[in-house]
Amino acid sequence: MMATHRGDRSLMVRRYVWGAAALALVALTSAHAVSAATASVAAGDDLSGTWQVTRACVSGCTGTTTFTEKVRPYRGTVFTATGGLTMVLYRIGTQKVLVHAAKSSSLLTIRTSGQLMRGPSVDQAGNALTVTWRCVAAPATGGSTSVAPGRGMQPLKVPAGRTIC
Repeated sequence: MMATHRGDRSLMVRRYVWGAAALALVALTSAHAVSAATASVAAGDDLSGTWQVTRACVSGCTGTTTFTEKVRPYRGTVFTATGGLTMVLYRIGTQKVLVHAAKSSSLLTIRTSGQLMRGPSVDQAGNALTVTWRCVAAPATGGSTSVAPGRGMQPLKVPAGRTIC
């Protein structure tokens, strides 16, 4: 009987910790709202395109899921994503992206601009996940492609001089 009580307590503590982590994400967003708004032009649009999203369970759940999201600019540093889930992405400065879906939130770090983002996530059940976003296709509009002989497609160049996948 005592072991069950300790297991329940451990689960409860774990859920409180992840709940606190979610609140910290909200606080982080509020604290950086002004700097994110001013960084919109400097940061550029390296979020638009088609992304392969992989969510790997860390605690409280098992397994990995992979789905595709199409990201489009909405306004300023805000982007929308549709595909596997409907999401809103908030650019925070030049290296962070806060992602909200109906039942989960993530704080991604941009590893390679326009190509790779990774970070922790928490869902409404308190499960912890690691999320990886990998760009698999450039946005449908803007820029042009070039082909090098014998090498296939080269990265798309956008007007700002930024190279994306």
